[in-house]
Amino acid sequence: MIGKKEEELQGEQFHAEQLLGRCFAAIAERETLETRTEEEEFTDHILAGYLHLAASLVEAKPELKLNSLEELKKIYIFLFALPSENEPENPKFKRTLTRKNAFDLLLALSDHSRENFSYLLGKMAEFRYAVSFREDEEFDITVGHRGAAGYVGLRNYGCTCYMNSLMQQLFMIKEFRNRILQSKIPEDVIKKESVLFQLQTIFSNLQES
Repeated sequence: MIGKKEEELQGEQFHAEQLLGRCFAAIAERETLETRTEEEEFTDHILAGYLHLAASLVEAKPELKLNSLEELKKIYIFLFALPSENEPENPKFKRTLTRKNAFDLLLALSDHSRENFSYLLGKMAEFRYAVSFREDEEFDITVGHRGAAGYVGLRNYGCTCYMNSLMQQLFMIKEFRNRILQSKIPEDVIKKESVLFQLQTIFSNLQES
């Protein structure tokens, strides 16, 4: 369209809904290229661009967020899904830029949308009651960023260094880690007494922190 005369453009309509649909389709179909373990971090700028364009369209035309709950759910999954046997590359958004743009899109979709906002609020509540911190321990999300290799470690409380090193060595065995995270815990098991559940918690924190 660059180079067309203004009068030629007046008769053309901008189909924002179709463009947004193409953005969502491209995001869903895009191959997962980002990883957490590369020494040289790679950001999928094409994926980030689709996310940014989708958020911009929704912000410019708020009516586009109507009936968008299913697309919002997909973006949420691409942000928080854990690796599985069928999808070992989860989550799709791993780098700072793509994750930021994905959060911006979730915010745009949920703003003044009761249905979308209620869904995200429910998901936040699940996290709130699934994760707890010691009351005597301050938590600062800005402390301790991932290194260039893409990993984090366990904090040493003074007498846990050997156990920490063992847990981290087991975590680095990819097949072992994935099978632990995919294992199902019987409903009648008390989680705080389950070694498997505690190991899943450690691995999840090492992977997603």
